[in-house]
Amino acid sequence: MKLPRILLTLLLAFGILTGITAVVQAKKPKYPQPAYTVIKRSNNFEIRTYAPMIVAEVTTLGKNLTASNEGFKILYHYITGANRSHTKLAMTTPVMQFPFTNREPSDQWVTQFVLPKETTLKNVPTPTDARIRIVSIPQKTWAVHTFSGNANQGTIAKHRKELLNTLQTTKGMPQILAPFPVVTAFYDNPLTLPPFKHNAVMVEVQP
Repeated sequence: MKLPRILLTLLLAFGILTGITAVVQAKKPKYPQPAYTVIKRSNNFEIRTYAPMIVAEVTTLGKNLTASNEGFKILYHYITGANRSHTKLAMTTPVMQFPFTNREPSDQWVTQFVLPKETTLKNVPTPTDARIRIVSIPQKTWAVHTFSGNANQGTIAKHRKELLNTLQTTKGMPQILAPFPVVTAFYDNPLTLPPFKHNAVMVEVQP
């Protein structure tokens, strides 16, 4: 008699969890992402070729997540009107972060916002904050390893190691371009519950 009750309880809990997951995913903002083509795919690992893009970036000081939060604030003010034309730009994902130099640990970190696809160097709003740089990035090929949950220093280091190990030890993988800072990409609002967060670590490779 106990077994059916246990199974019923587990099924009920699973159903509730599945329903909650569906609701949360449905309510997540659908931010635009830069265009890319998948060249190779294996589980949570992909080789992607990204189309050219325009980014706004800023360099901040501190440990990676502290610096990332500061960089996010500066760039968010820029896209919400802190520019000479007071233009508001759409929020996109991912927000990207990487060390200013390839030496780690680093105390200088670059945070980037990908600007909307219609943005060009001719029409991009001029920042009022001199720390912000507008950069045109050409087409590039990246190895991307995706993961869910909180992206703290420990999990980022773990997935960074996994990404580089896959590229260096798996036959047929493209060569990593040097210097090769590993980029961390954040796709969700910081207030999103950990199980529903989508993150990635990326490194540029030979096309």
